[in-house]
Order: sequence, then C-alpha cells, then structure tokens
Amino acid sequence: MSKRPMDLEAIRQARDNLDRIARENPHMIDHARAKWTEEDIAAMIVDPEKMTYTVDEAAEVLNCHPQTLRRAVRNGSLQAAKVGKAFTISRSDLEAYYQAKGGGRLFADDAPDMPEA
Repeated sequence: MSKRPMDLEAIRQARDNLDRIARENPHMIDHARAKWTEEDIAAMIVDPEKMTYTVDEAAEVLNCHPQTLRRAVRNGSLQAAKVGKAFTISRSDLEAYYQAKGGGRLFADDAPDMPEA
C-alpha cells in the first residue's frame, strides 16, 4: 500500500476525465477486453495542452521523487522558475532534462507550439 494519502478529489476528477474521454473517443476503448490500453492511458495522463508543471507533477511524469527534481534545480541540471516559494518547470525544460539523463521523447509530437516572443 502507498504511504501517500489518497486524494479523493483527484480520484473523482480522474474518473470524470476518463468518462468524458470515453464518451468523446469511443474508438480508444479495447472492446475485446473492455479496458483502456496502456497507450490510451499514457496519452490521457499527460495533458497535451499543459505547458508548466509543479515539482510534484513533474516527479509524477518522470516517476521519481520530487526531492530528486528539487536537487536537479538547485544544482542547475534542470531549469525552473521560482514562483513564490515553489518551482515551476516548463514542458520543454522537463523534456530537455529527461533527454539529458538518457531518456527519449517525453511528450507526443502533437503538443501545442510555444507562442513566439
């Protein structure tokens, strides 16, 4: 069992999102098994429109401990902005960090383009 307390509101929101996605994309359901395929779940977990992540969200995406990312920010291997007391990590910086550690593409190519400054 996980040591993390269950966030019932997050679970409810996730279930609502899954139900909405099932209604909007019935072709994504493997009717033979009546379950979501791994690719479908992976596509749903990472919001393609999300451009910034908290340390906890980024740690969830990379499947690592948040403290690992805080250390990476402090030693300069991961770029992040300090907003208030918390760090905010951009999608592109998170992917660059992941690739620098030997990973491949972290996000799908259909991610929205960054607005030009």
